[in-house]
Amino acid sequence: MADETTPSTGMNRRDLMKRGAVVGTAVWAVPVVDSLMSPAHAQGSPADLGSCGRFTGGGQVDDNLATAVSGDDVDLGFTLHCNVLATPPHPQNLNIHFTNIITGDREHFKLETLSRADCTNLPTTSPDAPFRTFHGVGTGSVGNGPSARTADIEFIFTDNNEPSASPPPDQVNLLRITDSSGVILLLEGYNLDRGNFQAHQATGTRSCP
Repeated sequence: MADETTPSTGMNRRDLMKRGAVVGTAVWAVPVVDSLMSPAHAQGSPADLGSCGRFTGGGQVDDNLATAVSGDDVDLGFTLHCNVLATPPHPQNLNIHFTNIITGDREHFKLETLSRADCTNLPTTSPDAPFRTFHGVGTGSVGNGPSARTADIEFIFTDNNEPSASPPPDQVNLLRITDSSGVILLLEGYNLDRGNFQAHQATGTRSCP
């Protein structure tokens, strides 16, 4: 990865990535989304949950860091439920394979707790669900065995269309993983290159209370 200095900041690219300030090939200073990690959104409640349903899918995003390096792709798969307060709790699964932007190592993130979910953004013609955007916050682990460490995650995924339909493609609007060393993965405003995201109606025992 090149470490060229960015004229507007006087910092090299790796330092900017460590500060969560680089997205793709551009310097990124201020998030364009309202982070659910702020105190106002610290805890979920029935009134905050919005639409009910579930979100499934997976695929691959080309990370497009400073150079096109094999292995920089982000691979993800998930089955997520909008209702984080269900009793008994619904299963929440999210696995991500990515390149750590601080160390350059390939890593694996596994979601353990989804503490907040907002299912919003009413669809126009597709998908057949009361929402199409899933905004989640949670915690999980990076690595396996004794070397595993705790990490926080915030993500926004949007189901825009079926794979066989015309654009726009499904989107990773935001994907940020942070551990004790800082931001180790940051994507913002990326299209899904391969795969499919699918929003679903809540049915049966998966419906809201």
